[in-house]
Amino acid sequence: MFLNISDALGTDLTAQFRHKRGGISLHHPVQFRNTRQLTAVALMQQLSPIREEALTLAADLKERAAQAETEFADQWQRDLTSLEEELYASLCAYGETLELIPADESLSFVLKGLGDEPTGARRTDKVHIVLRSDLSRCVEGGIDWPQLRSGSVSYSY
Repeated sequence: MFLNISDALGTDLTAQFRHKRGGISLHHPVQFRNTRQLTAVALMQQLSPIREEALTLAADLKERAAQAETEFADQWQRDLTSLEEELYASLCAYGETLELIPADESLSFVLKGLGDEPTGARRTDKVHIVLRSDLSRCVEGGIDWPQLRSGSVSYSY
């Protein structure tokens, strides 16, 4: 905010409000010719355009913030889906290293903080459970990783 005072007594006072961010600029000079005779109504009339422009900018910023939040959530979901796809593809490619797991048991893995629904200040964890028999079929080529994924159980807590 810039305040230009040409007379210490305030007989020729100019206040300027400037704001630049993202290509938006405000410039509204407020001029006081005789501050002793200036009424509250006159002051409000002079400040009204500034107020309207500030409200417009606030609405624009609110809209931009909502859009950014949506874009962030969409990107988060795409990244999480990609991670899970790569995880299942890796299980199919390298699952033979898990041969010590009995055929009638399952492999469970927990993705900390990557659950579907955040609870309060923290994100939930996501659990994936894959049957060892399905993992063996994927390693042998009987099913592919999307089928392995669809046959597994997953939940968030």
